[in-house]
Amino acid sequence: MKDKKLNQILAAARQETPPVVPTGFAERVKHALVNEAISQPVVVAFWDQLNRNFTRYTVAAAAAIVMLSVGARATGAAPFHAYPSLYSPAGSGVLAIAGALFALGLVFRERIQAGVGRLLGHRGDGKAD
Repeated sequence: MKDKKLNQILAAARQETPPVVPTGFAERVKHALVNEAISQPVVVAFWDQLNRNFTRYTVAAAAAIVMLSVGARATGAAPFHAYPSLYSPAGSGVLAIAGALFALGLVFRERIQAGVGRLLGHRGDGKAD
């Protein structure tokens, strides 16, 4: 837009009279807000909160990790020891589980990043709201 046209628009806007606020408007707004807040409590279900914060892809990824872990433990591919040790077996079962977890991360990566971004208040372009 050219500067001349912009100046004309701004000059016309300055000549307009502002709208008149009715008397007692602020008090009526406060009264309505207080009455609404008291009379209608908002109940949000647990599942609604989960759906708002986590996408279905995040839940699916977590379920896949749990199933992979349980399956690895049941087949004996990933042995569990209650006490830490410096020895870590890197057999074919452990490497297969590591590869499956890596592949799972690649499959769900973009969706999980989008869900975490929403949780942290980021827009789709990576910038914060």
